[in-house]
Amino acid sequence: MANKSLDYVYTLAYPESMGGYVFYVGKGRRDRITVHEREARNNVKSHKCSVIRKIWRKGEQVVKEKIAFFDDSPEEAALYEVALIFFMRPYGHLTNEADGGDGAIGVSPSAEARQKKSVASTHYWSSEENRRAQRERLRGRIIISSQQRQEISRRMKEQWEDEEYRKQRMGHLVSETTRQKISNTHTGRKHTEQARQHMSEARQGPRKPLSSQTRQKLSEALKTSQRAIASRKRISESKRGQKRSEASRKRMSEVRKGKRLPSISGEKNYAAKLTFAQVQEARELRLKGWTFAALAKRYGVAYATIREAVVGITWKGFQEDGIDSTV
Repeated sequence: MANKSLDYVYTLAYPESMGGYVFYVGKGRRDRITVHEREARNNVKSHKCSVIRKIWRKGEQVVKEKIAFFDDSPEEAALYEVALIFFMRPYGHLTNEADGGDGAIGVSPSAEARQKKSVASTHYWSSEENRRAQRERLRGRIIISSQQRQEISRRMKEQWEDEEYRKQRMGHLVSETTRQKISNTHTGRKHTEQARQHMSEARQGPRKPLSSQTRQKLSEALKTSQRAIASRKRISESKRGQKRSEASRKRMSEVRKGKRLPSISGEKNYAAKLTFAQVQEARELRLKGWTFAALAKRYGVAYATIREAVVGITWKGFQEDGIDSTV
């Protein structure tokens, strides 16, 4: 009697209308016999999956049959699989790449065969039409439920708390060559508007209430920024129409000749990424609950840049005698 927990050997064959030939021999447990059709639906590139898709295009179905069961004896199942492949290989219909068994007996694909598969896969997925077709096939399918996601997340957190596990995993980092291949694969790809929206929301994260201490610091920084803008405006108006002093002209002459560099702070500095108005606005938005990540994206600067400007580490404003040269 067939038992789902037993090892079994199975065959995949053409329907009678296409000759009825066996084109694949395998072994496994439970639903292993159905895995190949799922791979074909997911557009896996292999000779076996190509045959399955060819049968579907003809309006037919793959003939699946479990031909032998083995009670707690996977070795016998492996030998039975090897024997079947050996006797059926000469007929020329099998798509098995290896000769069966658990790997030691089988023959792995050559480096040349793997290279051809890699080139074919890269060429296929470089097409926007093929990627769009794959998205359409997967749209609406629930790959994994939210409850399962939470359970997986919980287990992973427990695993990473184990120091031995972390050391083991850190020893399996992706090589530089693999990183380069992944980078080349994603170069030139554009995210959809929906994907960009999801990434934006993920970066911002849930807005957390600010502590009273943080609010006090932001309030003081905002007041300092407002005073700085007002002071800068007064200084600009007072100097309007005035001629530069002899010392000022001498310093400018030295700067032009390359003898010294000016001490310029604030938005006039050549390296400034923000303006006084933007810093003031950012501090006001921070008080309203905006995260530093959201502010950095809004003004197109780094996270550290906007954070230091908002909390007053940089952009401290004016001192009594004018612009603070330490900004």
